Amino acid sequence: MKVHVKLLFFAVALVSCESQQELSQRSGERKAFEHEAFNPLDLDPTNPDGGIVEGRLERLTPEENLRRKQQNELQPIIWGDSVAGISMATTYDQARDILAEPVGSVRTTEFFPEGIRVNWLQSDPKIPSMIIIDSEYKGSLSLSAELDFVMGESALPTDQEPEAFMKRIGALLEGEDPATYDCLTVFTCRLEEGENFLTFDFAKGGMLWDNGDSSLQIMYFTSSRQLRPFLTTPFIYGQSVAGVSKTTTRAEAEDFLGPPLLDNNGFFFYDNFNFVVQWLETDLPGIIIAQDGFRGAFQLRADSQYSIGDSLRGLAPDDEVNPTGLAKALYRTLHNAAGSDCIANNECSVVDGEDVVEIQLPNGFFGVSKDGNLNLDYFGM
Repeated sequence: MKVHVKLLFFAVALVSCESQQELSQRSGERKAFEHEAFNPLDLDPTNPDGGIVEGRLERLTPEENLRRKQQNELQPIIWGDSVAGISMATTYDQARDILAEPVGSVRTTEFFPEGIRVNWLQSDPKIPSMIIIDSEYKGSLSLSAELDFVMGESALPTDQEPEAFMKRIGALLEGEDPATYDCLTVFTCRLEEGENFLTFDFAKGGMLWDNGDSSLQIMYFTSSRQLRPFLTTPFIYGQSVAGVSKTTTRAEAEDFLGPPLLDNNGFFFYDNFNFVVQWLETDLPGIIIAQDGFRGAFQLRADSQYSIGDSLRGLAPDDEVNPTGLAKALYRTLHNAAGSDCIANNECSVVDGEDVVEIQLPNGFFGVSKDGNLNLDYFGM
């Protein structure tokens, strides 16, 4: 079974190559094209009200749309609660009376010209599960007389280490004294150094600082959570991933994982949105996955382990350096079956995906890159 779950909303929201402005421009170009295509045909409806459904939302006039955008994008940011005139408790229908029209969407995420993106819960009440604020938003977040944040303009201080600065912010967000409160020790903050961003995660959201110019590029709000230390427990083939086995109950797992950060169609995200469990009705795991950013390793043998991103090329035989050869080599090692051909014996399989190739063994699976490096992209059981 091929399983590779990505948090599409978070990925799109944080690293989308299209800005709100670009989306707006494209939306305008699309409308203009449609207008030019239909104008010469003079297809004015004979019944303008035909097909109207009672209660259906009408499109805003350009003037009203612009008025809303300009008003909302200046609203102050209330940490973990509200931005652009909506809050984490605002329903989908209520937001339609407040925000300008969305300029694009990806699945359950809508992009708004105010400079925010909203992922909507699909259950009732339909409220935000997460709100992203990007660098184009003009309102500010004020935490104290000395700390006032403006998107795209505020930068990390040069006279203070990022961790110390994060702790200061974390204390203020919790209404505590920065001199005595340590958000790291009580799981209300966490620091992550990524390739593009330095991330301050807090109980109700996070701040992402550009690694280049140290500017504040993104904020996000989510439901309150505990920020446990990053998982480092390895994947032991056929037994467990990060300490979670197929016989571990949800209550037992969340005793050390903490509550999930997000529920995405039955897949529950933990750690840093990179440890995923599908919980069955029995409260036992159906699927367990560790993916990008997971800090635990894959324990191949007592003397060798591999982390996400490491190349598995060296495990494949010299005469078959490809996913099929790697699948055979992994099977022989993990099942103590020297010389066997699991492909020919239908004991393993290789499934070609869009970005990765998945190697499926009897008691686990591995996603590896499609290039010749065979980099480990994810693993699980």
